[in-house]
Amino acid sequence: MNEIPINPFKILGLSENFEIENLDQIYFKLYKDSVKNVNKLQEINNAYAIVKDPIERVKALCHLNGYYESDSSIAQEIFSILLSQEEYEVESVGANLYESILQFASAQDWKNAWKSLQKYLYVKKMNQNRAVFND
Repeated sequence: MNEIPINPFKILGLSENFEIENLDQIYFKLYKDSVKNVNKLQEINNAYAIVKDPIERVKALCHLNGYYESDSSIAQEIFSILLSQEEYEVESVGANLYESILQFASAQDWKNAWKSLQKYLYVKKMNQNRAVFND
């Protein structure tokens, strides 16, 4: 995945920043103005879904700023961190990474936001897999 298929910020008429004000109002106005154009509505809905979710918004912003290549060392780094944690602490690792992502994104530090995002997604996937195996 070398390029983002859409620029959700451009579609919604937003600047490419993590902090967004009045997103719902902007969305509903665009939606109302495009109600007769199904393709445009779908594009607006897709863009809104990305920008509304903080993690998806960071992914898009990282991608737009040139960070989209996976770092193979991330998995090893996270695996090492998780091995040193008690089972109940794994959830806190994910929560701490989530907070780091938001802080880096707010500071427009896309390199570190991308690195933390990759770690977060890896931990999230591990937690999902653990839940499946524990059922």
